[in-house]
This record gives sequence, C-alpha cells and structure tokens, in this order.
Amino acid sequence: MVYYFFLGCWALLGLTAFFYLIRQPAPYGKHIKYSKYSVGARTGWIIMESPAFYLMIIFFLLYGDSTNLIHVVLTFLYCLHYFNRSFVWPIRAQNNSKKMPVNVMASAFSFNLINVFFQGTWIFVLVDYSNEWILSFYFAIGIIIFFIGMAVNVIADE
Repeated sequence: MVYYFFLGCWALLGLTAFFYLIRQPAPYGKHIKYSKYSVGARTGWIIMESPAFYLMIIFFLLYGDSTNLIHVVLTFLYCLHYFNRSFVWPIRAQNNSKKMPVNVMASAFSFNLINVFFQGTWIFVLVDYSNEWILSFYFAIGIIIFFIGMAVNVIADE
C-alpha cells in the first residue's frame, strides 16, 4: 500500500511538471540558459542517465531471481535501453562544445534514482512473475511496443 501511495505522489509530481513545462520550457537543448554552474553536455548526460543502468543491475542482483526468465528478460531490455541512452548516444552525439546546467543534470539524476526504484520494486519485489508469463499475449505486445519505441528512439538520435 505504501508503494502505491508514493507511486501516486510521483505521478502527481509528473503531472504538475507537465503543466509547468507547457508554459516554461526546460532549460536544456535549444532552451538552455547558460549558468556558471554547468558541465559538458556529454559528461552531464552520462552522469544523469547512467544510474538507471547500474541501479537496475543492482536491483536484479539483490532482489531478482536468475532462474526467472521474466526477471532476466526485463532486466536485459531495461539495461539495453539505458545502455544506449547512457553511453552510446552521448558518445555519438555532436555536442562537444555544448554545456548543461548542473541543476538539469541533478534533476534528471534524481528522476532516474526514483524511477528505477519504482520499476525495480515492481518487477523484483511486488509481482511474482512465472516463467509461463513470457508466452502471454501481454508480454508479446509489450515486447513489440518496446522494440518499436527503441527503434524510433535510435532513428531520432541519428
């Protein structure tokens, strides 16, 4: 029950941020506001995104079941996505001279810490997935959506 309360708070915070950012563009990309507290965009991106990659692996090692195919597949797919976001894209991006405000980096870093907590808790602690679930219609649809989304993401990064 506590999980759902905090998940609801997290969703409410996201909804609040959505409405705020409709009127006030986030200070990165073309809307960047230069700050004396900034880091290189590539470094900032790696710092803010990589916790999602590492922490999901830690969640799996602490709470996952290596004999549970669902745990293994979901961890692999999550880490595949965040490996691309955390390391591949920043290295390939043409942003050598660009800067990122530290507050943007810190906000995204914090978001990823909280997000991986919710996802890892759901996958490894709260739900008991049987190996047969991998053959379900819902799992198949989820895999299809995942790979379509990842393809769109990779193509958009070109």
